[in-house]
Amino acid sequence: MEKQQLGAPKLTVIDAIAQSLAIGPVLSAGLLATLVAGAAGSAAPLALLIGAIGSICVGFAIIFYAQRFTGAGAIYDYVRLAGGAMLGTISAGMYFLGAMFLGGAGIYLAIGFFANMAGTAYLGINLPWWVWSFLALGAVFAFNHFGVQTTTRTQLILTALAVLPILILSLVIIFSGGAAGNTLEVFSPTGQYVGNLFTGVLFAITLFIGFEASASLSEETANPKRTIPIAVIGTVVIAAIFYLLVLYASAIGFGVDKVGDWAKDPSPLSTLGTKYVGAWIAPWLDLALIIDMLAVASAFTATAARGWFALARDGLLPSALATTSSFKTPLGGNILVASLAVIFVVFTMIVSNADPMSMFISSATAGTLLISLIYILLGGLAFKLLGADAPAWNYVVLPFAIITPIFAIYGSIVPFPPAGSPAVLGVWFTIGAVVLAAIWTGLNAAKLSQPDFGNKP
Repeated sequence: MEKQQLGAPKLTVIDAIAQSLAIGPVLSAGLLATLVAGAAGSAAPLALLIGAIGSICVGFAIIFYAQRFTGAGAIYDYVRLAGGAMLGTISAGMYFLGAMFLGGAGIYLAIGFFANMAGTAYLGINLPWWVWSFLALGAVFAFNHFGVQTTTRTQLILTALAVLPILILSLVIIFSGGAAGNTLEVFSPTGQYVGNLFTGVLFAITLFIGFEASASLSEETANPKRTIPIAVIGTVVIAAIFYLLVLYASAIGFGVDKVGDWAKDPSPLSTLGTKYVGAWIAPWLDLALIIDMLAVASAFTATAARGWFALARDGLLPSALATTSSFKTPLGGNILVASLAVIFVVFTMIVSNADPMSMFISSATAGTLLISLIYILLGGLAFKLLGADAPAWNYVVLPFAIITPIFAIYGSIVPFPPAGSPAVLGVWFTIGAVVLAAIWTGLNAAKLSQPDFGNKP
């Protein structure tokens, strides 16, 4: 029987960048950046700069694969074709479960939490958080069902709307000089208010997790061996510039000597917005965060749905998951992603003492750990793709592509999270996902051992 195919290869560089760039710039700049500030102190922008360089190295490792292999499975195809069917399959299970934890399912908990607060504060609508979660899930499913260009263009619009108020705020702070004027002290590793720069770098790296999402669109992209590499590196560079701008503005906005206030503020951008622009911008900033999370959910849904589709097409999952819609989108994959998201939301609703943000932290921790493990594997296998005439700089970049995600993992689990914390549950989610991926791979061992399995799709 002829294998199911996705839509015609017509996506452009803009579409591919929209897919990767949707992975949470505002979410990262608004919430995760406080972790960088809490660790690195006034040198948070320097930590971000170092983390960005490491992430660019990981991006180059992804490019080694994207220039050689194409397929809806993306990371699954890369590892399978470079490291063998068995390794590729267990990696696929880990990676796509990681995508579900990070954005395909877990993100709806955060959307529900923040939408509940915003709806109550600004609209007087006090709906339960899970109602907002399910409304967001329905919208994201629609984005991803009605054609892949609908998905990417919607993500581009959502990301632009989310980023705009943050850019305005950052520029206002910089041009006004912040609390005590513009300064290069935030790029010094020896300043008076510098914290642990090394730990700050570890957290900074996590801001870039997921930048390779455009690879999942390679089967539907025109000239993917050129387009996807441009999108991967382009996304890291664009995100790095944005993060650097926001972190610098935040550092001088709170004041170099008061960076601790930044690290402890649960809504630092709203605090800065009220101080430097006016109270009227706070609702816009809160809305930007929610819009950005919708883009995150859409991008990870597109990635995970195409991953489940590719696995089903290869016979590793039920064939129903390889069905496509009349719009040539992965219908079976989209339904599976939505179903897992529903299960995750319902699980959070019924588990005793579980609240959406604690469970979101758990799921985000698991997603970060799982995807970081795959980055390490990709960096190691990339050495196999280097020819005898490979430029010498390749042998400098690839070791950093391995070290960088190791730093991210180290920053997540050292010191080990205290018992009962959301991060500990995230570690258990990670272990459970690895075990599940291994069991699933073992159950498919007979298929994987066939001589024709692992050929390029």
